[in-house]
Amino acid sequence: MRGSLSTVDALLSPILAQLRAVDATLVPTREANGMWLAADLVTPDAVPMHAIALRPGFAVASLDIAGASMHAPALLMSEPRHVAAGEPLPKGCDAIIDSDAVSRTGAVWEIAESVEPGMHVRLPGHDLARGAIIASAGSRITPDIALAAELACLLYTSPSPRDRG
Repeated sequence: MRGSLSTVDALLSPILAQLRAVDATLVPTREANGMWLAADLVTPDAVPMHAIALRPGFAVASLDIAGASMHAPALLMSEPRHVAAGEPLPKGCDAIIDSDAVSRTGAVWEIAESVEPGMHVRLPGHDLARGAIIASAGSRITPDIALAAELACLLYTSPSPRDRG
């Protein structure tokens, strides 16, 4: 028995011509496991959004105390804010110094050490930049992708420790 052979393209073309794209549906992250991404999954903002203390101490602007030492302390007219580990730094601060490097003499606060920007701090975007792609369109959602998306959104929306009461 003799017959003619058809190419795979010739056989699949009529079938593929009948297929239509499925509309994208917004699904909660926890229910998305095994589904496919219709668009890139991106972080809504930098993670973390704000500088976060990695250890307790005084939050400072590193440039304000550049060159400070025990013999030539930097002088501040207002008390630097003490922060706990995990707490956001006040605006303008980019480093943490040890409590024993800060003292008060009358109305003046003396800082007896200098630090580099980012010392003992997780800076904004350290983990993920704003708009970072967690997974590309067409990727299948696996538990690790779902967890990364969930964490990025939780970190983006979580209140500061002071707001938690």
